[in-house]
This record gives sequence, structure tokens and C-alpha cells, in this order.
Amino acid sequence: MTYGTLWVSLRATGHFGSASGIEQWSSGWKLAPITGSFTSPPDIQGFTEASAAAVQTFHTAANMFTGTSCFITGLTCSFLDENGRLFPSGVGVPFVFSYPSAVAGVSTPSGPWSQAIVVTTLGPIVRGHGSHGRFFWPYTAGQPVANTGRISNTNITSVASAASTLLKALNANASSRLGTGVRVANLSKIGNGVVNQVTSVRVDDRIDTQERRENAVPAARVSASV
Repeated sequence: MTYGTLWVSLRATGHFGSASGIEQWSSGWKLAPITGSFTSPPDIQGFTEASAAAVQTFHTAANMFTGTSCFITGLTCSFLDENGRLFPSGVGVPFVFSYPSAVAGVSTPSGPWSQAIVVTTLGPIVRGHGSHGRFFWPYTAGQPVANTGRISNTNITSVASAASTLLKALNANASSRLGTGVRVANLSKIGNGVVNQVTSVRVDDRIDTQERRENAVPAARVSASV
């Protein structure tokens, strides 16, 4: 099974700790032609560089609570084939963009735990295979609502607004650099491949965790005799 289309992967990368920290995190989006096709060749570098400011704005937006010890350092963009391999085969390489300096998130960490994330669901008009995608973003400084442990409605509304603004910017940059019909999309390998344009975002008020990060952080334990 394949995705049935060429597509682009855009990933944001960063780290935790100090500006020179090494413990990494990443999140990303898929883009594919909804109508027409990619320009030949698509301007992967131009798209990535044009999108850098929008991703940074999302990371530092009000009420994102990414945390001042959570940094974004760059973007990696890849042009991929129907199987998710670099395209053209043997020639294609990812384009890596680095911010001039690591960009800190917002709000002093005081929230639940360092691997906390906020989840944004990406939804299209249709239902079925490829109907929903998700992307995750650090929420290390978020303060849960007392007695519920949830994210406040004010905060998830802000995250949804910031995510909407970001995806609109990615769509505009894709249209001008990758192909006029290229948009942020959900992809599935079911059948002959499914491509659905992302037309809405939904943010969950439950604080989630980045399991890979949680598993990567070694535990410090103490014991007591019984």
C-alpha cells in the first residue's frame, strides 16, 4: 500500500533545558496536492524558509505555554514519494533550516511535567480513512485548572487560533512555492491511498504526554526499608 501521491513532510525540531540543550523534541505536518500537482521541481528550500517565521510565531504565541526552557531550533523539509521515501530516489535530500539562535517558548515552567504536550487534531470535511491527523506541541509551562487537571477553555481557544493561523500560513506558502493546489493534508495508505485537505483544527483540553520523551528521561529512585 502507498499514499498514492508525492508529498512533503515539514518537521519542526527543538530541545529542552538551556539554549544549548541536547534533549530533543519534534513535531510536523504533511502537505500534498489537493488539486493539480507539485511544480517541477517544488521549491522546498523557499517553502521552508518562508514558513520559518510562522512556525516561530506559533511556538511563542500567547497562552501556548511552551515554556522558556523549551526551544525551537529549526525545520526539516523533505519531498517524498508514494512510499514515504525521499524523491527523486537517490537524488532527493532533506532541506534543513536553522534559526539564527534557539528560540525559547513562552511562560516560566510551573506546570504539570516536562513531557507535557497539547494535542491539535487536524480534520477535513470528509470522514473515513485519512479523516483525522494530529500534531503535538510542548506544553511544559501549562498550569492545569484546579480540581480538574485540564487545560482551561481560554488556553485551548488560544492554541486553536494559533494553530489555524499557522496552517493558513503553511497553505499560502505551499501554494506559492510547491504548487497552487498543495495544502496541509492528512494521508493514509488504505486502498490506493487517501489524501484529504485539512480544513479545521480541534484542541483537546486534556494534557497529554510525549511518551518517547518520558521513556527517554531516566528515572531517579530512592528506596526505604520495610
